[in-house]
Amino acid sequence: MKKFLKFLAPALAALTMVSCGGNGSSQQSGGSSNPGTSSYDQGIGKIQNLAFNEETGIVSYSPIEGVDGYHVSFYMNGELAVDANITETEIDVNDLGLSGEIKVSVYGFIGSRRGEPSSIEFVLDVVMEDVLFEAEDYLANFGTGKGNNSNFRNNPLAHGGAYVGGIDDCGQGVFINYLCPMTDRFEFDLYYLAEQVPGHLAVYVNGEFQTKFVCTKNTGYGGEGMFNPDLSKVYINLVKGWNTIMVCKEGDAYDNYGSFVEMDYFVLKGNGKTYNPTDLKEYGDEPARWRLEAEMGSPRHKNKDNNVFECKNPCIKAHDDFKFSNGYLMGNLDSNYDGVEWQFNAKKAGKYEVTIAYATAMSGCVASFFTTSMEPIDLAHSADFKRMEGSTIALPMTSGWDRVEVATAKCTINLEFDKNYIYCVNMAASDAQGEHIYQIDYVDIKYIGE
Repeated sequence: MKKFLKFLAPALAALTMVSCGGNGSSQQSGGSSNPGTSSYDQGIGKIQNLAFNEETGIVSYSPIEGVDGYHVSFYMNGELAVDANITETEIDVNDLGLSGEIKVSVYGFIGSRRGEPSSIEFVLDVVMEDVLFEAEDYLANFGTGKGNNSNFRNNPLAHGGAYVGGIDDCGQGVFINYLCPMTDRFEFDLYYLAEQVPGHLAVYVNGEFQTKFVCTKNTGYGGEGMFNPDLSKVYINLVKGWNTIMVCKEGDAYDNYGSFVEMDYFVLKGNGKTYNPTDLKEYGDEPARWRLEAEMGSPRHKNKDNNVFECKNPCIKAHDDFKFSNGYLMGNLDSNYDGVEWQFNAKKAGKYEVTIAYATAMSGCVASFFTTSMEPIDLAHSADFKRMEGSTIALPMTSGWDRVEVATAKCTINLEFDKNYIYCVNMAASDAQGEHIYQIDYVDIKYIGE
């Protein structure tokens, strides 16, 4: 209840708080604050004319002569949100920060004696306002192996104190999960930094390309002591329920076009329409599964010229009749420990089921190894995967390269609450190159229990 109690101070400041039962304080908590016993005192009248005015947002009731005050309880979506003793007979609900299904219960009291309560129920709609997304909060590719030039970049001048840079290869960017309260077309703003202009970033919504940001102002990059972002606007179509919004550098494995754009934050502009937040219950507090796009992670790939693992493996863009989730596919996973790392903030600690979408033309069964770590595994220590605990999924041959299929086999991984590093790497029986090659489109993870 703590997240609701923060609204009490401004909302109840104008109301006269009273004590009851001789304890000298009024209780405002999730526990019971009813004075006296649970029985009603028939000598104290029942609250009459309890009503809610939708136009003014005022809950009111008729006064009871001779009482010390009134005990009011507001329940939001079945949970106690406000519990207080007051003397007024009108309450401005707009100040309480409540929304959804509301129940109000009121009774009068004299000392520790309480009268019979009255209650009403109503629904409070919410106006859709602007939603801000810090780019760095939706970054899975921290650029492990790039040294001090991480993709997550701190700068006290940035909005929220950090921003996203180092988006050098096609398909790289940020991936947002957003529960939208209604189906509509929305303005979507990006505050960016760029030098080689014009630069642009593709916008994919629910796996499909919709538009792109065009960044025309030379703002300079977000280095130390300087930070002057500019604004680029697009319009996107969202549906009621969970949506994915991917913003990424354009190009393909041979041509990373679109210049280089750094991202500070995004704003989804509210449309001013009202909605009932309880209508969103059916969609849950989080997506049914979390999608980890291969192109959104930090690549791990052995350079054949020097046998050194690098954080670089430009992805394959959808082409001809080859379609990939969110437009990109990670290929060239042809050496042991080639793969991808995702930084993932788990909402729940526990066991997660893993599903992989992939392609391979190899006739032998390819092994995809999954493991997790609380800290990133340096590229120079890739051989450590051989000694780590994890799970393996066997990947039979698909109908060809770039022909993505979802593996029927699944595995499980364990995640801690908050920050985790998830790895999907090639794990052949030997270190020989070319024995087992496959491509990753995406990985889905689903919470299945503690």
